[in-house]
Amino acid sequence: MLLSTSKKTELNKKKNCFHLENCPLYLLGLLFFIGIFILYFIWGKNTVFDVHDQLDETILSYVIPARHLFSGAKTYPEMMTALPADSLKPSAPLFIPLYSVLSVEWAFLIQFMIETLTAFFGMYFLIWKLTKNPFAALPVSVLFALLPFQPVYGLNIIGTPLLILCMLILYRSEEEKLPVQIAAFAGIIYYTLSTHIALSGYVACAFGLIAFIGILIADKGFRKKRIPFYAGFLLLILCYGLLNLNLILSLIFGGNGFVSHREDFVASSLGGTFFTRLWNMFFYGEETYAISLHRYFLPVLILLSIYVTIRFKKMSDSLKNAAVFTYILWGAVLLICILYAILGSDAFAAFQNSMSGFLRHTDFERFYYFLPGCYWMLLGILGGIVISDAVGSAAGKSAEFESKEAESSPERNTDIVQGKAILAYCVGAVVLIIALLPTAIAMKNKLNLYQNRNYQNNGSLVTGLTGMAEYYHEDVLKEVDAYIGKDKAAYRIAHLGMSPAPSLVYGFYTIDGYSNNYPMEYKKAFRKVIAGALDEDEVTRVYFDTWGSRAYLYLADSHITEGAYISLPYDFAEMKNLGCEYILSAMEIKDTDALTFEKKFTSGEWGTEIYLYSVN
Repeated sequence: MLLSTSKKTELNKKKNCFHLENCPLYLLGLLFFIGIFILYFIWGKNTVFDVHDQLDETILSYVIPARHLFSGAKTYPEMMTALPADSLKPSAPLFIPLYSVLSVEWAFLIQFMIETLTAFFGMYFLIWKLTKNPFAALPVSVLFALLPFQPVYGLNIIGTPLLILCMLILYRSEEEKLPVQIAAFAGIIYYTLSTHIALSGYVACAFGLIAFIGILIADKGFRKKRIPFYAGFLLLILCYGLLNLNLILSLIFGGNGFVSHREDFVASSLGGTFFTRLWNMFFYGEETYAISLHRYFLPVLILLSIYVTIRFKKMSDSLKNAAVFTYILWGAVLLICILYAILGSDAFAAFQNSMSGFLRHTDFERFYYFLPGCYWMLLGILGGIVISDAVGSAAGKSAEFESKEAESSPERNTDIVQGKAILAYCVGAVVLIIALLPTAIAMKNKLNLYQNRNYQNNGSLVTGLTGMAEYYHEDVLKEVDAYIGKDKAAYRIAHLGMSPAPSLVYGFYTIDGYSNNYPMEYKKAFRKVIAGALDEDEVTRVYFDTWGSRAYLYLADSHITEGAYISLPYDFAEMKNLGCEYILSAMEIKDTDALTFEKKFTSGEWGTEIYLYSVN
């Protein structure tokens, strides 16, 4: 006996209500991160973040421009006598306003939270969009957002899934509602404002161009339905162009108002053979700035890919499309690894050293910034495909439902199908989580959350970690400022044995500092100050002369004894020529007639000691 149309409809509705592809598991992820963020709000200024390449220097590319926001300033007088504004471009300009209205600690903390949520939602909805599987999307996106990325670099590494999600929505524009398409365009703008063209922007444009050409070829010409995708790509280029107009004009027409210290850069190879570099990037990835930890689940990725390839012909069309996308991602991974191996060669280093301008001093191998996103997208999408395929097989799709047995006992059969589908979802999710356990275990000690709990419980002496408030020690710098008693713009200071970043954040004007693009003229002037120190240490001399982005008061260990600095080898007359009147030292300075001891300051909360000396 055949079922009536109304009865079939009723049973299909009952069956569909147990379809879990629309289950909003992202809410669980959101609640998880809200819980974590509550802890960060409790810790506040005492939150721990990596100091190196973040709090000690790169963060100044937000702090100083924020002070001059909307002023139209061409130079920033706080650092290196007068640093050109183009020399201090942040990795994510969108966040500059945060630093103009909040303290540096709170601005950085909120930036970190926004970027974490961006990583989570970008990865989650990309996986869900391709596989309709929230059970694969949730664990993968949560762990991806927990990777030990450096917030100071914005979305350059963790924003890749968001960008691809936006472009995917525009590529499938005929399937998306207008508000979703508008959100995709907004997402592209957000991405460009939160990245830098020299870090990941040029890679995004390069891959976008490849996709642009590939789609034209696949479509055998221009198709009207692809207009939103093409518009999204053009928007990406336009945004980067407007944000970096001065840089682009200087590359085309030459000159940017000064000769950069980067002209002294001497490129070097990454060592090893081509295949060694290729394997290291493929298996380990970059382990300083673009940490992915993918080696812990790489065997799982390979097995999942093999399974998907074997099952390909039996999959639904939507899963086939997702599988094709994973092949594209594998191609991107291999391309990035091959480029890294080529660009790290002796031959390419020699080529760069023979050139000038951006061809000489650009780190072209930063294609690897896209690698963490590619590996984790592969894991989520492949996991989603396999689980969804298993669910379809367990449920028997509509074929089992329409069988004669289903006609004789439709309600019972539907319950069985639903149960099998739910069981397949749960088993698949559990297996994926188990596969991720090695990655989660390896991630534990690198987790910012773990480091913070350790620091809050045990302090800096035990853990070796430093909270933001402790690092910037505003309390002791206030005492120094009050003691000097002059307008900070009327004099300059230098630092010995300590980073100039806390002083610059506080508002002091310095002769030392870090910039990845400052005038060669200033590098030469500052070198006169430290020439004696460089002559004593060949390693430091090569470091400064062939790179030199850190204009610091370097000092050999031979000048350190019994908790004091002795016989400083600096040219104090040249120091005075740069406007330097004071030195902040981490220890007492002895046997130097060119300086006069003023006072020792100690932070009541952190115990930080600063010795103030005036330059005679």
